[in-house]
Amino acid sequence: MNGILNALSANDVLKLKQLSGLSRLYIFGHCDKGSDILSDNNNLNVHYAHLAYIIAACVNRNNIAGLRIAIFGCHGASSSWPGFNDSFAAKLHYQLACYGITTIDLTAYTDSKAIRMSGDTFQIHKYSKTDKPILDSLIQRKREALLKAKQRFKQKIKRSLSTLTPG
Repeated sequence: MNGILNALSANDVLKLKQLSGLSRLYIFGHCDKGSDILSDNNNLNVHYAHLAYIIAACVNRNNIAGLRIAIFGCHGASSSWPGFNDSFAAKLHYQLACYGITTIDLTAYTDSKAIRMSGDTFQIHKYSKTDKPILDSLIQRKREALLKAKQRFKQKIKRSLSTLTPG
């Protein structure tokens, strides 16, 4: 699995290494009920086992007790069958535990439900109407950040093209 880390930028790895028990790690993506995969808008996928490996390989395990991981993904907290705990988040939590990372707090959000896993505890919560604006705000900030990144990329392309001279 060492090749997986090669896909990360040095800056990404540095950010993961800097996580501590006071940190929050937000993971956004698309998911299906009981899925093993989280994907983005460009059909780039990450398997829960690979994501757990990336986290385990990068973080300082002596410094992450209390780390909060939040997964925002359609059905990331949903199991394929009622009463069966095979959601992406549950599988990620289990895989992290296999790497010895058990002192974190992992929460995944789905529609009107959230699951929270910490150590050996597992809780299912229903959203109250007051939680929805918080989730909507996080999603809006992600959209705004992506839009800014696209605009900066377009500006870089324009500057690059303007420096080209016809030969």
